[in-house]
Amino acid sequence: MAAFLLAGAGVLATGSAHAGAPSAGIEVTRHVVEPGESLWVLARSVAHPREDLRDVVAEIERLNHLAGAGLRAGEVVLLPASRG
Repeated sequence: MAAFLLAGAGVLATGSAHAGAPSAGIEVTRHVVEPGESLWVLARSVAHPREDLRDVVAEIERLNHLAGAGLRAGEVVLLPASRG
């Protein structure tokens, strides 16, 4: 039994973990959502003129860990710095 426990501990001790390279940070601004604002409105306000708004909306969703496109007035969200 002792040999089995030692062998199991040896397997666990020799396991390895690999971390990915750190991602580059992006500059953000904090924004308080006004009544009637949507992710699309906010995306349009920070997007480059030729940038696909769908990509900007997806980036805002990722930055804020949003499961959907719904926003509430008074909510604080992070927006990528204006690129337009």
